[in-house]
Amino acid sequence: MNDIIQLKSNLIDSCSKAMEDCLKCAERCQKMLGMESCVKACGRCIDACKDCISAFESGAENRGELLVNCKDACEACIEVCRSHHHDHCQKCAESCRICLEECENMML
Repeated sequence: MNDIIQLKSNLIDSCSKAMEDCLKCAERCQKMLGMESCVKACGRCIDACKDCISAFESGAENRGELLVNCKDACEACIEVCRSHHHDHCQKCAESCRICLEECENMML
């Protein structure tokens, strides 16, 4: 039972960190030309992580679906942010990669 509690804790922590870094990335990219796709991907990821955290904290029945949504949003954000060479984009991509891994761990 402790393994499940640890997995849930890791997931919530990684979602929180991804949200934090996505928010910083989106805020900085909004001030730059041609970074609309990054802002959009970060926004989607923030929403998906927030929903995932809420679902796992409340024990919602649709948490599996929200977990998949979070994984997909992180994957998309990684793809977009990794293609930019800005430090905040790279940091965001790394946080999303960790979150993606925790989502996959929870699915096992």
